[in-house]
Amino acid sequence: MSFTGSEITTNGIFGASCVYGAGLGLDIGAFEGTSLSVNTTVPRISGGFTCPSDVVWKASFQIT
Repeated sequence: MSFTGSEITTNGIFGASCVYGAGLGLDIGAFEGTSLSVNTTVPRISGGFTCPSDVVWKASFQIT
């Protein structure tokens, strides 16, 4: 499963905006039956030195 062309903005330290995203595509995980497991590293697109260079996205979703 891939994550494409999306961005997420978070508030960093001292009110800095940190933008992370997939750009042209990022493998985020796999479907297994009716479950989606996400475990990937999302790179920083923009933000200052107070923003981590990447973030880890881990999640589990049940599709009904």
